[in-house]
Amino acid sequence: MDENFFNHHFYSKWDHFDWKHWTDPSEIYQLNPTFVIGEYLFIFLSILSFIHAITRKNKLYYLIGWICTISSGIANDAFFMWLPFVDNFWHSQASIMITPRLPLYIPCLYNVTLYFPLVAVLKLNLSSRIQEGLIGGILGELMYSSFDIIGAKYLWWTWLIFYDNSLNSFDFQQIFIYAY
Repeated sequence: MDENFFNHHFYSKWDHFDWKHWTDPSEIYQLNPTFVIGEYLFIFLSILSFIHAITRKNKLYYLIGWICTISSGIANDAFFMWLPFVDNFWHSQASIMITPRLPLYIPCLYNVTLYFPLVAVLKLNLSSRIQEGLIGGILGELMYSSFDIIGAKYLWWTWLIFYDNSLNSFDFQQIFIYAY
């Protein structure tokens, strides 16, 4: 497929942004050291989770779980980036960017915050799917909310607040993010 076709149809909304697929991590480290550390931590943990998935006895089961967590992360961010009424956040430009708005570490983040709770719940051998869902959700939330709070504090990503500030917009948005 022609690269210009792909860029025009998928990036046309962002084609005026100056971005690169690769930026030297030391360059970003000068500006925001916590961001580079977080970026490579999530990539490393995602690789570690992949190794875990392919070395299990029931390899296919774990590998499907791993693929689903990466896929859901990409789908989640793509959905919220493309719909105008929820397109209200930006990730910082990381050293490895998939698109102008999607750093590689974001699918890895979703993988880490969903795969490890999945594995933990499977190891508990609970008697009910409801218990598995609740405990998995709580574990995933604990991991994701840590990223959400730390990431916003250290400018790994930012909300675009452009509407009425009668409510504390940041707190209001956080309620719905955590419900996800």
